[in-house]
Amino acid sequence: IPTFRLYKERRKDLPIVEENDQEDEALVEDLSFQRASEILNSGKIVLEEIKNTKDKITNQDFKANVDKLIKNSSDILNIVEKYPDKSYALNKFSDYYLPTTAKLINTYYDFELMATDDKKIKTSMDQIDSSITTITEAFDKIKVELLSDRAMDIKTDIDTINLLLNQEGLAEDDWKYEE
Repeated sequence: IPTFRLYKERRKDLPIVEENDQEDEALVEDLSFQRASEILNSGKIVLEEIKNTKDKITNQDFKANVDKLIKNSSDILNIVEKYPDKSYALNKFSDYYLPTTAKLINTYYDFELMATDDKKIKTSMDQIDSSITTITEAFDKIKVELLSDRAMDIKTDIDTINLLLNQEGLAEDDWKYEE
């Protein structure tokens, strides 16, 4: 095949690329840590903005929904802080979901300040309230998803230690002292 012959002739001119898995792992770890830092920094700023706006809102039911949202968001940021490698899964969370949520809460506050009976404004406020509930539930699912592999690891560890204890006769009741 002419292409293969050409490759063989020019192979010596090609640069030699050495694979170094340790460098690749370090690079991925650095990128995860960097991305985690970005998510934490921007997330904390947006959460602070949400908290400040929430404090100004008078509707107690809406404030309670926002409190749940803040809790879930804080939990997600805590997971990222503890496990920076999880940051790869949170691009939409940090770049879109959280900032857009802050915008919705700010808009709700602006509408509340108008103190109007306009049907469109009231409908928008109801839609924002409903959206905050939906977003809170979605953030809860994100939390669970981020920790699902940890739960699986723990289950495997528990199953393994129980199996080993049983094999060694340490988990059975045979050795129990009877009075």
